[in-house]
This record gives sequence, structure tokens and C-alpha cells, in this order.
Amino acid sequence: MSKIETEVVNDIRLLSLEMIKSASSGNSLLAMSSASVFYSLFMDYLKYDNHNDNWVNKDRLIVSNSLLPAYYASLNLFGFNLPLDSLKDYKKLSDIVPGYQIYSDVPGDVIGYATGISLGERYLSELVKKEDSKSKIIDFKTFCLCTWKDIVSGIAFESLLYASKEKLNKLVIVVIKDKKEDSNSIQNYLENLKIDVINAKSNSLSSISEALEEAVNNNIPTVILVDAYTDKDMKNNDYNRVLTNDELDSFKRKYKLPNSFEIPEEHYKNVDKNISKRLGKDLEKWQSLRNNLSNGKIKNIIDFLETKDFNIGYNVDNLKINDSYEEELYLGNNKIFNILAGKSPFILNVTNNNSLLIKSSKMMSKNEPTERNIYFEGILSLNTIALGLALLGFKVFVSSPLILSSLIKPFIKYGASKELDIHYNFTHDTFLNTFDEMGISAIDEINSLRLIPKLITFRPADINEIIGVYNIIANYKKCTINIIGSNVTPKLEGTNPKYVVAGAYRVKRERGEANGIIIATGSEVNLALKIADELLPYGIDLRVVTIPCLELFINQSERYQYTLLPKELKTFVIEFGSTSMWSKYATSDEYIFGLDRYSTSGTKEELLNKYNLDKDSIKAKIVELMKN
Repeated sequence: MSKIETEVVNDIRLLSLEMIKSASSGNSLLAMSSASVFYSLFMDYLKYDNHNDNWVNKDRLIVSNSLLPAYYASLNLFGFNLPLDSLKDYKKLSDIVPGYQIYSDVPGDVIGYATGISLGERYLSELVKKEDSKSKIIDFKTFCLCTWKDIVSGIAFESLLYASKEKLNKLVIVVIKDKKEDSNSIQNYLENLKIDVINAKSNSLSSISEALEEAVNNNIPTVILVDAYTDKDMKNNDYNRVLTNDELDSFKRKYKLPNSFEIPEEHYKNVDKNISKRLGKDLEKWQSLRNNLSNGKIKNIIDFLETKDFNIGYNVDNLKINDSYEEELYLGNNKIFNILAGKSPFILNVTNNNSLLIKSSKMMSKNEPTERNIYFEGILSLNTIALGLALLGFKVFVSSPLILSSLIKPFIKYGASKELDIHYNFTHDTFLNTFDEMGISAIDEINSLRLIPKLITFRPADINEIIGVYNIIANYKKCTINIIGSNVTPKLEGTNPKYVVAGAYRVKRERGEANGIIIATGSEVNLALKIADELLPYGIDLRVVTIPCLELFINQSERYQYTLLPKELKTFVIEFGSTSMWSKYATSDEYIFGLDRYSTSGTKEELLNKYNLDKDSIKAKIVELMKN
């Protein structure tokens, strides 16, 4: 390394160690080891514009949480809008340098996110090539910097297997490894996956640079294994902790560094000069391509990446359902989904069970890169890759049985917290039709999903409400859940697609003066309507309220909520799952018809009878309670 290179790499190390010291938390070994990688990436390989983070053809960089100190320090040194004083707030109450990276904290998922982004780049670049085979207007790489723990996780294995199968040659993963780990075993593991492996040393900038040069020109996914930083002056080279003040002072003296959070101005100027020289022409060339675009479809792709917005043109008024319509609800859902999916090439579908497919499209593969169905065996990597696609701006749909929602809840929460345009379709919605491999039925999943902040959970009653759900999804760029029943369900009298946006509405009006109210969701709305009709001869006149989305209903005015559900009327709730969320609305707990225990196996009729949830048992209970 030249003198100035050594000084700037040590700047990154110093800032990283000071951040860890200030936070009293972090991994000093990883900070020291990753500094040279970040320097080489930003100085010589990453394509970016530090004055315009929205440049659509920039290389994407995914960073494991453990490497954040060196990442933040690099952003400061390489001219991004991250002031030096901000680094002092690392892991404190700060929106600028939080202690978690924007891509989450589940070991291995950073590799899935990077794989998803790389897959999205290939899809878009191939769409461009269909219009202009020579165009390079979409041509970026995805880099992932992570740790040894990330690369050996089960999620990483599934993602790497997929990246290898698809030959995602614009994916480069850099792994900082501990000296204690066996490089041969991980190298064999990766090579068996047909992932190219390159070894490098963090103490040698030339070694890092040579490895990156080979990786960016490779024709298959590449992993660079970087040996951890070593220094004879440090105790046992064990930095898996915060360095002591003496160790940190020794490091500063050895490399003639300032006391703390002070970087010479000439270092910033030197970095800026070199970056401007390397990237200036690339930016000018790309902007010229952008300004001279004449192809409308390519323009739409660029606009999509720049704004993460696109027009779908879905209109409920154009969808007419015959009054005699009747079929399994999930089949109706598939049809409406396909109408929506046909409106834009930026809608992608990810699945591991083929329960929801874009019918006009085949499965995406390296030979069919512009198809829009993406199939995975692994449920965990499926979700991380889907989130990677959503991070690029795609409207992504994921389908799975409801029982698996608990397994993937961390990814759902991440999509909700970052308000990503990702939408989950869950089937087999109650204990009547779902058991996992351990024989456990779905009980609390629906309420558990409703409790996630910033998440909208739908449970439509029929084809009309499904149409209404997709009307919201078409225009809603945040995370949603759509829970679909498997029962054969007719188009119900009283449902309306346009009312779904209110979250709840009357699906059956009382004939005269209401004696009470039945609230129901999903497939149970049909049951509630039948019960209300059959109780009229008993002199019990019940209003039936459907709640396709509890979160949207809660956001309505108090007046609307009271008009729909006046407190003075006895109120029953029918939902075949956990009853805990409905106490707020039911007159008392005995007015709720649900299940708070795990179900046994049996036919639908046997189970309903066993738990007193069959129509006759519910009717009898309502009659009894109305008399009291």
C-alpha cells in the first residue's frame, strides 16, 4: 500500500474503533479486518454517485450488521452525507447511524437480500435487452459484505444454491473470516455449490484489489474469503470484543493517528479527487444515455427504478361477477391476482408451493430470465430473496400456507417496518384445513399478524371482497397480508369491493330494529349470514358485519365505528381462530365463537361438532344469550 492508502485505511479503522468504544459494543476484529475491503471497494470498484444516492445504475452494497462501524466510517470518508460528528452516535438513539443495518439482523439473510437484488437486476437488464440488445443502461453489480456466521447459515445455503443455479455472475460476496475457522471446509462447501472462491488477506490491499478484480469479471457468483486482520502488538489477535483504552492508544501511536474522531482534511480531498476521476466519465456517459432514450418501454424501466412507482390501472368497476358465481375462495383469489399481475411487468411472484402463479408467465430461470414466477424450495431463502426484490422497488407477491407465517414472521416484520411493496397470500386459513409437519393446527396466526405494526392484514369473505383487497394492494406500496380460505364460497349478497377500504361494513341489514350484531371475517361471514337468516323466525333480528381488515376499521372515525357497532347491542363474533383480539368488540367472552386450543385431526364436520362451532350449536348459544 502507498502511504496515503495506508493512512486512509487506518482512518477507517480508527473511526470504526472509536465508534465501538463510544457505543461500548461491537467487534473490533471485524472493524479492523473489513476496513481494507471497504476502502478498495469504494475507491476502485463500486459504481456510485455520492451526490445522488438515487442513481439507478449504481452498484448495490449489502452489509452485515457486524460490519457497520467500518461501513459508516467509509461513507464519511468517501463523501456521502454522513458528517463525522454523526459517527459518535453509533448505536445511540439515532436515525443516521443505528446499530442495525437497513437489511435486518438474521444471520445469512444479507446473502438472500443480495441474491434477490442481483436477480432483479438481471430481470430488468434482460427486459432492456429485449428492446435494445446493445443497451447497458441497466448494468449494475451487487456486493455483499458479511461474516463467517452469515455464509454458513442454512438460509445462506439455500440462497447460494439458487444464485449458483441461476449463474448470477453480477453477485460478489465478501466474507470476513476468523483465523480460527477452517478455510478448506468452507471453500469445499462453496465450490460444491459451483460458487467461485477467491482468497485474500485483509492486511494486504493489493490482495483485496486482485480478488475484487477477478470477482467482478467472473461469469459465475463469487465469494471472496478474507483472512482476519492480524497485528503482533495486539493481545492474541482476539478483537471479538471492545479494545481496551491501552490497546486503542497503542494502535493510534503505531500508525500516528489522531486522538479520536479526527481525520486530516487532505485525506478527504485525496479521496474525492480520485473518485471524481474514476467515476466522472461513467456518470456522464450514463446520463447521456438517459437523456437520449427514445424507447418508451426502456424509459418506463428507468422511471420505475428512479421512483419505485408505476401505474397498474386496476379498476373494480371493470370487474363484473355473475350472481351465480361459486368456487373455492383461493381459486377466485388466483383469478383476481392474475388480473392485477397482467397490468405491469414490475409485479413478480415468489412461491414454494405453486398455490399462486402468474398464469401468463413461466418460471424464471437463467434461460428464461424475464419470466415472472420465481420458485424456491426453501421457505426462508424464499422470503429473503423476495425482500431483496422489493428493496429494488418491485411489487412482490409471496404465497404460503398460513401455518408457516410464524416461521417467516421476522421477514414479514422487516417488510412492514421498511414499508416495502411486498404482499403475502396465506392459504389454509383455520384449524379445519391446516396442519404443519408436526401436526399443529393454525390457531393464533391471524391475530399474531394483526398485531404487527405498519402491517395491513386482510381476510376477505368472498370474491367481491377479494376484488376490493386487490384494489387496495394495487395502489398501496406497503406490506400486506391476504388470508384466503379454501371453502367453496358463493358471491355473497351484501358484499361490496368498494367497502373493503373501510375495513368493516354491514353485509346484512336488520329487517326492523336490530336485536344484536354478528361480526365475522373470511369464510365465517357466510356462516354468520345463514345463522342470521335462520334466527329471524325466533324473533331475533341480527345485523351482520363483515370485517375484512381490522386495522383499516380501527383507523375509521369513532362515529363510523359506533354507527356500525353500537355498544348497547349484544354483539357476537365468529372467527375460527384465537379469540383474544375480539374481546374489545364482543359483549363478553362467551359471545365469541372461536378456538383457543390446538385442534385434533378429523373431518370438518367432526371438528366443528367437537368444538361446538357447527351452525346449530352457534345458533343455540346465540338464542340462549339473547334471552338473558
